[in-house]
Amino acid sequence: MCSSDLRQYYSQVTIEIRPDVAQKSDVATTQMMAGKTDPQFLSTQIQVLRKAEILRPVIEKLGLTKELSPPGMNMPIQWVIETLAHSMVVQEQRNTTLVDIGVYHTKPQLAADIANTIAVTYRDKRIEELRKNVEQTLAEMKDEIGRAHV
Repeated sequence: MCSSDLRQYYSQVTIEIRPDVAQKSDVATTQMMAGKTDPQFLSTQIQVLRKAEILRPVIEKLGLTKELSPPGMNMPIQWVIETLAHSMVVQEQRNTTLVDIGVYHTKPQLAADIANTIAVTYRDKRIEELRKNVEQTLAEMKDEIGRAHV
């Protein structure tokens, strides 16, 4: 039986993607409060969800190299990343800040684990980026205050 004969299960998780508060203008704040966001921001984040920087940690955490490679083979990580990306469906829910992340796999629990791990990995990456931005802003402010007192 070849892999195309195996039943594919679909599992989906929905996440909310909002721009960083520090980077918003008054117009963006008003739009977000109304449940809207910059469509360009959302489409960019949808692309980020499919990038190696998100998928590689998911592959490592769940041991997907062996799982996604053909039987008896251990394919290169780039091949596994592309295979995983092709098994994903990522789309925004119209007129919202919600994004659905869906994954097809022959094992229903693994499809669910992959979708959830992608969401958590993405969230953790966004939090880390926000933390770095806050630290950089604080460092710049301290530097500016230091120069003002000289």
